[in-house]
Amino acid sequence: MKARYYVKRILILAIWLLLMAWLIYGLIKDETDLKGVLADDGYPRYIESAPDVVTFPININTATLRELKALEDIGTAKAEAIIAYREENGGFSSVDELVNVTGIGNATLENIRRYITVG
Repeated sequence: MKARYYVKRILILAIWLLLMAWLIYGLIKDETDLKGVLADDGYPRYIESAPDVVTFPININTATLRELKALEDIGTAKAEAIIAYREENGGFSSVDELVNVTGIGNATLENIRRYITVG
């Protein structure tokens, strides 16, 4: 009778330990997978150098993909277009030049003007 009690307790403990190990492995695996995803998005130099916290105003001549995406109305496509434009044209001479980027019009510029600089 006592043997069955101890076997049952040992099985419950073993199952609990396996579940905990599986959960911990899942957390660790997801973290390493995320690093791989970020490195393979086509702009690793911007992702690797991006700070954890975005401070405003951001310099659109040096901003990372993550910093640009923190701006209102700027998603991945527009952020990539900004980076491509500044690489092709040697940077922005003024904030107003941002309207030359495909997908950014006067309304978008006015929404983000106070958050950006060319400093």
